[in-house]
Parts: sequence; C-alpha cells; structure tokens
Amino acid sequence: MSAAHRSGMLVTLRLRPFVAAAGLLAVITALVIPVPSSFDTQSGGADAPILKTERCIALGYSDSGEGRWLPHAFRLQPERDRVFDRAGHTGYRAVGLPATLGSDQSGWRHTGRDSIDIGWHHSPALRLPVGILLSPETETLVGRAGNGQWTTLASAFVERNRFIVTARVVACRDLGPVT
Repeated sequence: MSAAHRSGMLVTLRLRPFVAAAGLLAVITALVIPVPSSFDTQSGGADAPILKTERCIALGYSDSGEGRWLPHAFRLQPERDRVFDRAGHTGYRAVGLPATLGSDQSGWRHTGRDSIDIGWHHSPALRLPVGILLSPETETLVGRAGNGQWTTLASAFVERNRFIVTARVVACRDLGPVT
C-alpha cells in the first residue's frame, strides 16, 4: 500500500466521526426546531356571533385515514375555557364525541370574522364557517382541517396537513349526555 493511499485512508477515518456528528445534529434539528404553520394566519374575531346556548354538530372528513381517529360530533358550549384562549381570541369549551385522544377536553374559538377553529391538545385545527353557529339543522357547511400549531421541520415534510371537513348542525339530544 502506498504512502499516499495510507494517508488518504487516515484522513477519511478521522473525518467519519465529524460527518456522523453533523448528520446526527441535522436529524436532531429537524425533529426539534419549530417552524410556523401557514394554516393559523387569521386574526380578529370581534364581530363574530356569540354562542348563547350549546350547539351540536356532526362532522365528516374527506380523508378517511384522519376520520378514523377524529371525533364524529362536537358539542360547542358557550362557557369560556381559558385553555383554548389565544391572543385576541376568547376560547370556549367543546366536547368531542366519541372522546378520542383527548377530544373530550376540546375548545373552540373565533378565527377571523368568518370562521371558528375547534381543537384539542396536538390535534389538527378544524376550521369551519362561522355560519355553523347560526345555521339550521339541515344545512351542511364545508370547512378544512390543518395543522394550526407549530410543527417541526421534519413533520412539516412528512405530515399531510390539510383535508376537508363537513359539518351539519344536529339536535344535541341525539348525541347523548355530556360526561
């Protein structure tokens, strides 16, 4: 083996730990560093209608994969819930049915003048037209769901973050009691 060849192998062996460390640092950065979601860009909500009594809605999802773990109905309640408050947006209590992955401790808030968001810890934001607070029981309204929270760089590339949500007002007595 020539001296030049041995010298090249020695340099390669010395660089491997640094290359491995740089790769590990890149992976950790992609899993930890947050990036903003473009979904949560609405602001204001002062002119949106106020809910005076409980309102129940049945939901459908365009993505059957997401629909398997998301609630099929919500009870939107007029009681304030500070957990779902955001700057400029008062949060209210919501209960997802069936209660999956914490959706029984959900919240809703106005998002702009024409929409509301329903969500819970680490859930997609279900953005529906504000008309769902006023519409009759037979009307179906269409909204969208997306990542309303900060996400990591890795999940921004991997996750599918938007799908269609349909909502229809239903009689609360048809959903059963709140537990």
